[in-house]
Amino acid sequence: MGRRGAAGALLGLGLWLAVAPVQAQFQGENLLVSMPAGFNSGYQDTRNGMSIQEWVPEGETVQNWSEMVTVQVFHDRRDLDPRAMLDSIQRGWLKACAGSAAAPIVTGKVDGYDTAAMVLRCPLNGETGKPETTAFRAIKGRDSFYVIQRALRSVPDASARPCSSIRIAS
Repeated sequence: MGRRGAAGALLGLGLWLAVAPVQAQFQGENLLVSMPAGFNSGYQDTRNGMSIQEWVPEGETVQNWSEMVTVQVFHDRRDLDPRAMLDSIQRGWLKACAGSAAAPIVTGKVDGYDTAAMVLRCPLNGETGKPETTAFRAIKGRDSFYVIQRALRSVPDASARPCSSIRIAS
């Protein structure tokens, strides 16, 4: 898959993201995420300078899910690089799952923010016994670093667009 095909593949899952300007109720930079319809919060935690939130469809759990959206915020980590982060995730994924496939990492700027995106596929996750396809977006914010994932416990057909409408606005 070429860079254009990978970029197109990364434009699907119906996940809208915005790095918002400072607003009265917020301090500093904030990542605002609108979840797909029918998703509920399944897990959230903050420790060691990192916050994580996971959302799954209604009736599912973070232990047993068909789709999951994960947002990680690495607070005050302006030193992290989007491509380097996704390179690291990709290496770990390919090592952990035999027969994995990785779309090329696509980098660029969106609304002035450095970003990188990729899609990884695992034909059979050894822990779950199910296939898994995950689209990733890494964003270098002005204050913090963000990684957004949308995972499917399936292998979407070729027409699927796993990360559409990812949008960053300042």
